[in-house]
Amino acid sequence: MLRSIDPRGRLNIGSPEKTIAIVNVDSLEQQAPLTDQSGFPATIDETTLMNACKLPESVIKGFASLSRYTFHNERLGDVVQLGMAYQMGLIPVTLDAIQVAVGEVEKSGFARSVEAFEFGRRVAHNSEAAWIPVREEQQEDLDRLIRRSVHVFGRRTRKKVKLAGITERLIAQAREQMQDLETIEGASHAMLDVVTGIRRCVLWGGEEVGSLFVDTLHKLYLSDSKVTKRMLTRRAILPLAEAILVRDPIYLAKLSRSPEIRKKIHTMLNIRHARGDEISRRYLTRIRLQIWNWSLRVDVRSSDWSAVFVSLFDTVIPLKWRGSTQDKKLRTLLLDAAIEASSTPSAYDDWQNRFAVLQKHAINGTLHHLTEEELTTILQSKG
Repeated sequence: MLRSIDPRGRLNIGSPEKTIAIVNVDSLEQQAPLTDQSGFPATIDETTLMNACKLPESVIKGFASLSRYTFHNERLGDVVQLGMAYQMGLIPVTLDAIQVAVGEVEKSGFARSVEAFEFGRRVAHNSEAAWIPVREEQQEDLDRLIRRSVHVFGRRTRKKVKLAGITERLIAQAREQMQDLETIEGASHAMLDVVTGIRRCVLWGGEEVGSLFVDTLHKLYLSDSKVTKRMLTRRAILPLAEAILVRDPIYLAKLSRSPEIRKKIHTMLNIRHARGDEISRRYLTRIRLQIWNWSLRVDVRSSDWSAVFVSLFDTVIPLKWRGSTQDKKLRTLLLDAAIEASSTPSAYDDWQNRFAVLQKHAINGTLHHLTEEELTTILQSKG
C-alpha cells in the first residue's frame, strides 16, 4: 500500500499527493526486532512515511495496540486496517465479495475476523477517537506508580516492610537529585523509567543493587546539562537497569509473581472487573530427570508453586553467584562505560549516541543477547 517513498528509484509509481497508506507502526510481541543495515535496532520512521503519503487521508498509527485493547489479540490489527481501507474506498471490490472473503478467513480458524473488519469500517472516518482509550490505558501517573512500587512488596513480613522502606527512600532520593527528569519537556517518561528500575533492582538484590543503580545514574546526571535536556542521562536509564538486572531464574520467578506483571497481563488482555471479567493463571511446569544418556521429561499443569519454590533461593544464594558469565561481563562493561561517560564531557556526543543504540536494544529486549565483542564495538563507536 506504500508508493513513492523513493520517487527516483524502483518505487517510482505515483506521487505522494496520490498515495494513501494505512500503516501499523507498532511492533508485535512475537515479532523479531527491527534492525538497520548495520544490524543495530531500528524503528519505523513515521516522518518519512508521512512525507511520502497524502495527508490527512493516510492513517499511520499503532493498529496492534488498538487491536490488543479492543479484541485482546494484536494480530487482528491487519483486519482492522483492511476494514478501514475498504471503508475509505481504497479497495475496489464489492461489499459482498470482501465480506465473503473475511468470513472464509474466520472459518479457517482466525476468530473474530468479521468483527475486526466491521470495527475498522466503523472507525475509518473518526480514527482519532478510536485511539483515545488506548492512549489513556498507556498513560502512567508518576505518583500512582510510586505508591504501587512501594506497596508491591507488601507488609506481611519484616523483610518486605524493610524492602518497601528502601524502595521509598531510593525513589525520594532520585527525585530530589534528578529533578530535571520530571520537568524537562519531552522527558515525561524518564522518571517513570527510573522508578521502575529502582523497584526491580531492589526486588533483585535489595538496597545494595538499588543504590548502585541510583548512584550511577546520578553521576551521569551531574555531568549532563539542561541545554541538552539531560539526553545522556535519559538514554542511559534503561540500558543501566537492564544491565544491572541479571535475569536469573530467581529474579524471573519473583517478577512473575509480582503485582506489576499481574497488572500488565490485565492491561494486555483488557480485563475489567466491573463487567465481570475474571482471569486465572496456570503454569506448565516441566520436570526433567536425566541419568547419563537416559532422560525423562514430564510437563505438568500446575499453579505457581514452582515459581514460589525458586523464589525461596533468594535468601540462600549470594548475589555474586547469580547470573551467567556473559551477564556479569555486560553489567561490568556498562557500569564502567557510565562512569567513563560521566568523567569525559568532551566526548558527550559520542556517549549520547552510544547509549541511544543501547537504549534501543533495551527497549527491544536484545541487550542481554549482545556478545562482549558487539557491546565493545558499540561502546567504542564514534559519531
